[in-house]
Amino acid sequence: MIAGRAGVSTDALAQANNITDANSIVVGQRLVVPGGDGANLQVVAESTTTSDAAPPADDAPAAQSYSVASGDTLGGIASKFNTSPDALSRANGISDPDSLSIGQVLQIP
Repeated sequence: MIAGRAGVSTDALAQANNITDANSIVVGQRLVVPGGDGANLQVVAESTTTSDAAPPADDAPAAQSYSVASGDTLGGIASKFNTSPDALSRANGISDPDSLSIGQVLQIP
């Protein structure tokens, strides 16, 4: 899932991070995503396990997320989604608004 979102193969992602078992990635682990231009990006692995969660009600709004891009700020992202930087920080456990990482996936409140 991370490799697909980053536009690289699972093998390339595993090789860039010296991972022998792709199922051994843990939530919060920082991964290097190899770029086609020789540049590398870092992302943070997020939980994708939802088996214990109840499915959303049919009339419930779908959860929205956003992947941080180069140059993004917490205030700018909040503005895009008509929310406040404080609400965005609380929803994502962000204590330092300057600590965003390219590729970091934020939940939009």
